[in-house]
Amino acid sequence: MQEHGISTLGEMETYWVARIHQIVSSYNRTLMLWNDPFSNGATLPPDINIELWNANLQQIDNITSHGHPTVFAGAFYLDSVGAQWNAFYSQIIADIGRPPNPLYIGGETPMWGEYVDGTNIQPAMFPRATAIGELFWSPDAVPKIAMYQAHRLEGWRCRMRARGYDVAPCGTFTNTSLYCNPL
Repeated sequence: MQEHGISTLGEMETYWVARIHQIVSSYNRTLMLWNDPFSNGATLPPDINIELWNANLQQIDNITSHGHPTVFAGAFYLDSVGAQWNAFYSQIIADIGRPPNPLYIGGETPMWGEYVDGTNIQPAMFPRATAIGELFWSPDAVPKIAMYQAHRLEGWRCRMRARGYDVAPCGTFTNTSLYCNPL
């Protein structure tokens, strides 16, 4: 670090990102980083996309004001132990990028592997990723009421099970069990 005149984490990340950016750009690709280097004060090339993973929605405006296209993932990690689809579905995202912000490019549903393997990856992903997809793709005018979505989601789940996918149950709403008929 001393050899390069680096004394802070932000300076180290500036150096590291510049090196990685050069490699990625040589392949005509776009670099996407977690928000950590930005949050740590690194100087970043403007064409880097930022994934906001560990901060709240208000950070989107801060990041995009510096010219970086931004993806929000913070509330949607599928490996959140114990979180069910309705917890993801109830996230408030209506104020993201309002007024329309062309640098806010969407959301994603990441998943780490500490709690999943080949035996539980499908039920860990579904129906949670499906609910998150509807949340991001539906117009703001569509009410986001989990009780109503549960019935649509259960129909989707039964179709997926009939196709051989191991999809987790949707739970209970309004004292009505949601389940598929035996296959």
